[in-house]
Amino acid sequence: MDFTGLKCWGTGDQGQLGLGDGNHSGDMGGEMGDYLPFVNVGSGLEVIEVYTGKQWTTSLLTDNQIKNWGEMDVGQLGYGDSTYNRGRLQGSMGNNLPFMNIGEDFIPIHIFAGDNHGCAISIVLFYLILFLFFNPFYQ
Repeated sequence: MDFTGLKCWGTGDQGQLGLGDGNHSGDMGGEMGDYLPFVNVGSGLEVIEVYTGKQWTTSLLTDNQIKNWGEMDVGQLGYGDSTYNRGRLQGSMGNNLPFMNIGEDFIPIHIFAGDNHGCAISIVLFYLILFLFFNPFYQ
């Protein structure tokens, strides 16, 4: 049986793995393969793109919304609050993890992450870039 989903392993002390426990995964026997859980981003949602920063993770979901988890010490999660280390505690993922508010008319189609910052490209900007690229006279 095939399952679609996201699995993360490695250092997890800041919640960046999104497993809701703050533990490292993959450093001991019995933690990988079928024992490694899927990251829960919410009911009916799937991750279509994921990037990681220094100790945080950003994900673009099937509904063109973004959810972020892990360390939040300089605003890299983009939630506009001071909630620290989303994804580290049990019950902090899934439907309890909020969507990032990136603007009502902004429909992200790609996301990117640096050490402590994130970026997204909007579908409107994408089509503008295509228009300019394929229209050398900028008409």
